[in-house]
Amino acid sequence: MNNHSLIKRCLWTLFLVAILAAGQQMILPSVDALAAGKVLAKGSFLQIFGSATGGRLSMPTLFSLGLSPYMTSMIVWSAIQSLDISSINGLSMRRTGIIQRIITLVIAILQAWGLVLTVHVALKPMPISLFEYTYDLSPLFTGLVLVAGAMMVAWLADVNNDKGIGSTVIMIVPGLVINMPSTLSRGWGGTTYALTPNHLLIAGIVAVLFTYVAVFLYQAELRLKLQRPMLESDYSNSYVPMKLLTAGAMPFMFSTSLFSLPQFLVRGTGLNGTAAGAAIMSWTDYRSWRGLVLYALVLTLLGYAFGYMSTRPTQTAKSLKYSGDYFFGVAPGDATERFLTRHFFIICTFGNLIEIVIGVVPLLLENVYHGAANFSLFLGNLFIVVTIFDTIMQQFRALRSKYQYRLFA
Repeated sequence: MNNHSLIKRCLWTLFLVAILAAGQQMILPSVDALAAGKVLAKGSFLQIFGSATGGRLSMPTLFSLGLSPYMTSMIVWSAIQSLDISSINGLSMRRTGIIQRIITLVIAILQAWGLVLTVHVALKPMPISLFEYTYDLSPLFTGLVLVAGAMMVAWLADVNNDKGIGSTVIMIVPGLVINMPSTLSRGWGGTTYALTPNHLLIAGIVAVLFTYVAVFLYQAELRLKLQRPMLESDYSNSYVPMKLLTAGAMPFMFSTSLFSLPQFLVRGTGLNGTAAGAAIMSWTDYRSWRGLVLYALVLTLLGYAFGYMSTRPTQTAKSLKYSGDYFFGVAPGDATERFLTRHFFIICTFGNLIEIVIGVVPLLLENVYHGAANFSLFLGNLFIVVTIFDTIMQQFRALRSKYQYRLFA
């Protein structure tokens, strides 16, 4: 019976993922698919953004935005909570959920608006006459459907979190896997890596070796020994874990989008062709030393930001103080917070260096091996998949132990 509960969770996840994958294939009826494909093929920013967040921005579909609005809202809310504001911390779960949904809706509207503006030339006219004026409802219809799709994906993620396995992040896996071949082939948009048998063999070998190393690095952690005087058992010998890669794969999910966003804006605004626009394009070109330095800086800053939101030294210090636990030789309260913050910055710096190697070294190798730059995005996305499946395996083992537990043998 207990095994049936675990199987039921897995089946729920497969069912929900199948719905998501099917929705990402449903092209909107208000869009000319051929024209939209040509337009979006030129927008490297949208391609990169979609590939990292599990969306399908190569074509306007029902679930094109994927889980991006939901995940972005969760990150925004986590950043707000990390500020440790008492009025925020005191909110009920119901109010917190409502606020998160509002943030998700706002972000979905903004992303849908950006996608509609990009493909406006590919929209099929949907005229309506009102008060002797004719209006084209195609942009409004397309935007509303994209927003509705994003909110439905958020609902699917919540259902999976409740009934399935893999929490909410499992919902970005289908888009990531589907987008991987195009990510490897087109990369940043400046180099084409032909998917020939030899190239695919090389990519496969690199992927296997990288996955092995990535799993080891993602599971590596620093264990800060904790004194627990209130427990008189083996559990008193506990510790506070701090992962080597404290930010996980989150920097890869958003660094490429942030790095390529300025170029996207320059091409679509009056900055195109100006001196300021040329300077921005130079600083965001991965083929220049300026671009490499800036991309490494973006990865580093995101690593510190997401890592801090993950470890939360302030909240951890307060929790330890209330429970009576402490680190040997460290006073509770502010001293514990400084202790945790110091260790966080040390280990996060090493983790950031590892992520810079993953993201920047392939770009440097482009001058030696044609197409190597495309492995920057490919390995970044692969690392996202690795972290998600590692989380799934941990949850699977925890649930299996829970369902096999017997109070009386």
